[in-house]
Amino acid sequence: MFDFDATLPFMAVQFLLLSALLNAFFYKPMTLALDDRDYYFR
Repeated sequence: MFDFDATLPFMAVQFLLLSALLNAFFYKPMTLALDDRDYYFR
C-alpha cells in the first residue's frame, strides 16, 4: 500500500534541517527583538 523508499528519510532530514535553520536565523533574533522591546516598554 505504501512505498517507503529513500524519500521518507530524505524528507525527514530536510524538515529537521529547515527547522534548525529557521530557528537559528529567524526565531531567535525575532525573540530577542521582542524581548528588548518588552524591556523598553517596561
